[in-house]
Amino acid sequence: MNQACFINDSGVKSKNLEIFFISFFSIIFSLVGFIYYTIVGYPVVETLSGSLELTTPPIYMIPIFSILGIIFGELIFNYISKNGQNSWIILFVELIILVFLSYLRIAIIIPISGHSMILTYFLLKQIVSHKNKYKIWISIGFSILIITLYYKLLIWNDPITLIFGFLVGFFIFSAGFYYKKVFS
Repeated sequence: MNQACFINDSGVKSKNLEIFFISFFSIIFSLVGFIYYTIVGYPVVETLSGSLELTTPPIYMIPIFSILGIIFGELIFNYISKNGQNSWIILFVELIILVFLSYLRIAIIIPISGHSMILTYFLLKQIVSHKNKYKIWISIGFSILIITLYYKLLIWNDPITLIFGFLVGFFIFSAGFYYKKVFS
């Protein structure tokens, strides 16, 4: 059954719990990102050609945290509900890889857009794996993608890291998708 172990058989409460976890963590992650960058300052824009000596604006930096919160909320819900055959483990590994690569690309300046990597993974997961289950999450993802495309292409002229981010996000999604299909 696709029910949380402590929830009745109606399924409505399970769906509401899933929405709660996803919404709660999306808000919490966004607030934590906002507070963090308010305290330490927003990072300098790094492109393939070097630093632009501009700081990234909040409209670019903060929304990606809501996407990470949605993914984390799905992870917590899957863990609590025992949804699938330990599908939470695959989601956990994917989330760790996304966060690690996002941090690593800042720490050692590798040419990957963390935003496009996370958004590609997230949108593919929502559209392919969840079969458009929650269209609002897809809408949020595409809205943040538009912001990302605007800054990466029009303001910072940085298409290479954007493309590499898309490719890495696609690879992370594909590896998890393939693993589930073959080993589940």
